[in-house]
Order: sequence, then C-alpha cells, then structure tokens
Amino acid sequence: MAVWTGTSGNDLIDWSTHPLDGTGDTGHSMNGLGGDDQIKGSNTLSNIIDGGAGNDRVTGGNVSDILLGGDGNDTLVGNGGNDNLTGGTGNDVLDGGAGSDVVRGNQGDDEYQIRISNAGIDTAADDLSAANATGFGGGTADYIHVLDSAGSTLMLYQNGNDLLVTNAADVADGVINSGVSIYNFFLGGNNVIEYAIGSDGAGYDLRTLLSPSPQAQAAGSQAALADHTSVSFGGQEVQQLHALPLQHDLLI
Repeated sequence: MAVWTGTSGNDLIDWSTHPLDGTGDTGHSMNGLGGDDQIKGSNTLSNIIDGGAGNDRVTGGNVSDILLGGDGNDTLVGNGGNDNLTGGTGNDVLDGGAGSDVVRGNQGDDEYQIRISNAGIDTAADDLSAANATGFGGGTADYIHVLDSAGSTLMLYQNGNDLLVTNAADVADGVINSGVSIYNFFLGGNNVIEYAIGSDGAGYDLRTLLSPSPQAQAAGSQAALADHTSVSFGGQEVQQLHALPLQHDLLI
C-alpha cells in the first residue's frame, strides 16, 4: 500500500494516477494531519484517506474507498464504488456518488448529498462512528439534499426502523431502486436527520414523522385515501409516509 502523510499546514495532494509502491499492494493510505487539506485519492485503486484536523476536502475514486473527515467542516466525495464516508466533528458535506454508500455525518449539522439518478441505495447513519459504534451523532439541522430532484417529487417510506427517501420517478415501477435509507430514524435521538430537501430548496421536515402534528396526520390520511400504490423495497412492501412540507431556503 502506497502511504502519504501530510503536514500540519494546508496540503494539496493529487494521487489520482499515483502508482502502487510495491508488488502485492492494492491501494493507497493517506493522512492529511492538520491544516485545511485537499486530498484526492486514486481513480482506480482503493483509498483510505483521513483528512485529519481542519476543514478538508477529501475525494475518492471509482472503487470502494474509506474517507474520514476528522475534526472540522469537511467535504467528502466518494465518486464511484461502494464507499464508507465519516464526517466526524463539524458541519460536513458528504456525497457518496455512484454506488451503495454508507455515510455518517456524526456531530454537527451535516449535509447528505444524493442523486436519484445514481443507481443504488445509500445508508445515512448519523449516530455511527467509522467502526459502527453508537453515540457519535448530533446536530439540530442535518439534512438530505437530493441534487437532481425538486422537493415536490420526493417520496418517503418507512422500512422498519429506517426511513427511505427517494422520488416519484424511482417508485413509478413499484420498486425502490435508488435513494437513501436513514438508519434507525424511527428510534429517534441522534439517529434523526431533520430535513429532506430537493434541488430547489423545497422539501420536508422529517421530525414531524416522529410526533405527527394534526396537520401532518390529516395530510397523510388524505393522501392515503387519494391514492394507495403498492411499493416494495428489498422484496417487502413499505409504507408511504407524509411529513409536513418545508421551504428550506436557509439551508442552501
């Protein structure tokens, strides 16, 4: 494994085409240490990249990467492959890219960027550490940001303790194939991601699904009476939910 270690300053490193160090190596390991770093891993090999302290931008390649933000307000971009992204402390932006990614914002108000046009279901687990330990979540304004869909097209479904966010085009065939699953959302606490918005800033206050107001209950009842279409995920039918709408211009 080729290894790069940064400095306490602001490092800029691009290993997108960097070769392996020796026979038998399969990927790269990179650590930015301190400073506001910009680190880009290999396009074709697996990367393990830790931004370290500071406000970092960490970018993976087209295979399965592990990206860690550390302390600070970080931006993590997985690109292709089934990636694992962990923001750590701070207000982070997490974009898994294509593939079925696991994204963990942790402490702070984090933005989870997804595109329904990317095949696969991401898992947003705000309370889990990179090692899947609980107790690492937090923040009061975490949000799912669907970059390729208007807020009015977003669809919400309950799958056990998890909340699925997708759009109307994806469920048109009766099967959820793309979107994001908010892990253990219905257990509350730091598992909760508070909002889901579209590219236009319109969306939903997801907290209203945990303790529905009379308005939300009425909206859900009216929608259920108007149209019930069977939708499945993982071979099981899932229940459509209706949160109160929210104009979330303050987030974008």
